[in-house]
Amino acid sequence: MGFDRRHRRGEVLRHVSEQLDRLELQGPADPGSALEAALGCAGVVDTFVDDVDLVAALLLRWHARLSAQLERALAAQPADPPGAVSRAWAATALDLPGLRRLVDEQRDTSSSSAMRTLVERARDKERARLAWAAGQAAGEGPAAVAAGARLERAARDRLALGAAATGPAPASTRTSAGFVQRLRALIPA
Repeated sequence: MGFDRRHRRGEVLRHVSEQLDRLELQGPADPGSALEAALGCAGVVDTFVDDVDLVAALLLRWHARLSAQLERALAAQPADPPGAVSRAWAATALDLPGLRRLVDEQRDTSSSSAMRTLVERARDKERARLAWAAGQAAGEGPAAVAAGARLERAARDRLALGAAATGPAPASTRTSAGFVQRLRALIPA
């Protein structure tokens, strides 16, 4: 894939994500409406092979954001990995509410076996990664997926209590100066 095509794909994904977030912030909609809205965005038909290709690309966007949130949360709260992991998942869901809704919607209501397989595999891999990040499991087996599911449930419960329960990342994790200060505190003079 050339630079122009990759750049165009990124622009379309940003536009789709923004449109999904706008729709999600307007309130609950009919099941299936998130995917319809995404497919109706300008450039989608020309950029993606089908709805599964689009959702796969959106899942990569979700996982990239989740990875960044996990890194920040674990750096900020190394003494509480499970709490940091659930806060990171909740923060990602707050950052990308429309994308999260689309993924959940497709997992729960899609009539396409290819789509359900995509989102279920992504969910299981994500859950195993959450468990690993929290120090609760290794690998991608059923125990890791179950531990990750508990962490995801804690994050969803946190979201149900409201955005204030997640709290922003501490300022020290948002700046490189804060990182340097934490390192200096750890290294004896």
